[in-house]
Amino acid sequence: MGSLSPSKNAKLVGCWAHVRRKFFEANPKNSKTSLSAEELNYCNKLFQFEQEWDESPVEERYQKQQEEIKPIMEDFFN
Repeated sequence: MGSLSPSKNAKLVGCWAHVRRKFFEANPKNSKTSLSAEELNYCNKLFQFEQEWDESPVEERYQKQQEEIKPIMEDFFN
Protein backbone atom coordinates (compact mmCIF):
# COMPACT_ATOMS: atom_id res chain seq x y z
CA MET A 1 0.00 0.00 0.00
CA GLY A 2 2.96 2.32 -0.16
CA SER A 3 3.19 5.20 2.28
CA LEU A 4 -0.32 4.57 3.61
CA SER A 5 0.45 1.11 4.93
CA PRO A 6 0.47 0.85 8.72
CA SER A 7 3.84 0.99 10.40
CA LYS A 8 4.74 -1.16 13.38
CA ASN A 9 5.91 2.01 15.12
CA ALA A 10 2.95 4.19 14.16
CA LYS A 11 0.26 5.07 16.64
CA LEU A 12 -3.27 5.82 15.47
CA VAL A 13 -4.45 9.19 16.73
CA GLY A 14 -7.60 11.16 16.21
CA CYS A 15 -8.24 14.80 15.48
CA TRP A 16 -10.27 16.54 18.17
CA ALA A 17 -11.59 19.06 15.64
CA HIS A 18 -13.20 16.20 13.73
CA VAL A 19 -14.52 14.65 16.95
CA ARG A 20 -16.02 17.98 17.96
CA ARG A 21 -17.67 18.41 14.55
CA LYS A 22 -19.37 15.01 14.86
CA PHE A 23 -20.73 15.91 18.29
CA PHE A 24 -21.89 19.26 16.90
CA GLU A 25 -23.68 17.52 14.03
CA ALA A 26 -25.28 15.05 16.45
CA ASN A 27 -26.52 17.76 18.79
CA PRO A 28 -30.29 18.16 18.25
CA LYS A 29 -31.08 21.82 17.52
CA ASN A 30 -28.14 22.98 19.62
CA SER A 31 -29.54 21.42 22.77
CA LYS A 32 -27.78 22.34 26.01
CA THR A 33 -28.75 19.13 27.80
CA SER A 34 -28.13 16.32 25.31
CA LEU A 35 -25.24 13.88 25.57
CA SER A 36 -23.70 15.40 22.45
CA ALA A 37 -23.86 18.86 24.07
CA GLU A 38 -22.01 17.49 27.08
CA GLU A 39 -19.33 16.02 24.82
CA LEU A 40 -19.10 19.30 22.90
CA ASN A 41 -18.32 21.01 26.19
CA TYR A 42 -15.38 18.65 26.76
CA CYS A 43 -14.00 19.49 23.32
CA ASN A 44 -14.52 23.21 23.85
CA LYS A 45 -12.60 23.05 27.13
CA LEU A 46 -9.68 21.33 25.40
CA PHE A 47 -9.55 23.93 22.65
CA GLN A 48 -9.84 26.78 25.15
CA PHE A 49 -6.90 25.49 27.20
CA GLU A 50 -4.74 24.95 24.13
CA GLN A 51 -5.53 28.43 22.86
CA GLU A 52 -4.61 29.97 26.22
CA TRP A 53 -1.31 28.07 26.28
CA ASP A 54 -0.45 28.67 22.63
CA GLU A 55 2.67 30.71 23.36
CA SER A 56 3.82 28.78 26.42
CA PRO A 57 7.08 26.81 26.25
CA VAL A 58 6.71 23.12 25.40
CA GLU A 59 7.60 21.95 28.91
CA GLU A 60 5.09 24.30 30.49
CA ARG A 61 2.36 23.21 28.05
CA TYR A 62 3.04 19.57 28.85
CA GLN A 63 2.78 20.25 32.59
CA LYS A 64 -0.47 22.16 32.13
CA GLN A 65 -1.86 19.40 29.92
CA GLN A 66 -1.14 16.86 32.64
CA GLU A 67 -2.74 19.04 35.31
CA GLU A 68 -5.73 20.42 33.40
CA ILE A 69 -6.48 18.27 30.35
CA LYS A 70 -5.70 14.81 31.67
CA PRO A 71 -8.57 14.89 34.23
CA ILE A 72 -10.96 16.13 31.54
CA MET A 73 -9.92 13.28 29.24
CA GLU A 74 -10.31 10.74 32.02
CA ASP A 75 -13.81 12.05 32.68
CA PHE A 76 -14.61 12.08 28.94
CA PHE A 77 -13.65 8.43 28.48
CA ASN A 78 -15.38 7.19 31.64
